[in-house]
Amino acid sequence: GIDLSRFVKLRPPEDVKRELQIPQEAFVVGMVGRLDTQKDYPTYFSAAERVLEKYNNTYFLAVGGGPLLQKYKDSVSKNPKLQGRVIFTGVRRDVLDLINAMDIGILSSHYEGCPNVVMEYMACSKPVVASDVGGSVELIIDRETGFIVPEGDVKVLAERIVELLGNKDLRQLMGQKGRLRIQAHFTAQEMARKTEKLYLELLENKNTKHQ
Repeated sequence: GIDLSRFVKLRPPEDVKRELQIPQEAFVVGMVGRLDTQKDYPTYFSAAERVLEKYNNTYFLAVGGGPLLQKYKDSVSKNPKLQGRVIFTGVRRDVLDLINAMDIGILSSHYEGCPNVVMEYMACSKPVVASDVGGSVELIIDRETGFIVPEGDVKVLAERIVELLGNKDLRQLMGQKGRLRIQAHFTAQEMARKTEKLYLELLENKNTKHQ
């Protein structure tokens, strides 16, 4: 569950863009996650290449540390299509501020449990594009709070990002619906209530069987 009080006093996107040397008018697409094999950053970077053909004023954040950070940095630095457009932030303590500066949140993982970062994107009112793995499909309502895309599908991931960048109203609507979904179903208080209810039901069933 998400503690929504953490999302109240976030830095303005303008300040974050200034710090990261991103032009104020530019789009920001971001992925938060450990830079390892699970998160499938190569698919994200390949999609970024395609998006930049359509929207060259887009910057792509890779937020996190991990064993493949240097490898990905080296790879991107040698790719003329991505030079100057991918920003590796490393490990940050202000991840929510960075999410607040994004136009779209991405999670292109090969596999997941219930990804907290998707809840954080939604709590920040950001539309989400995530691969069809793990708990992402329980959090995101496809085409309502974001898009679910086939795992490892660069083409579809890029298409969904382009669709969102080209439609400000859709970005805002999906973001708002995502925030409302978190408020209704995935706050820490609501998750605690549901867990308590489940335990009570299990205890009741057990007691009934013993009567």
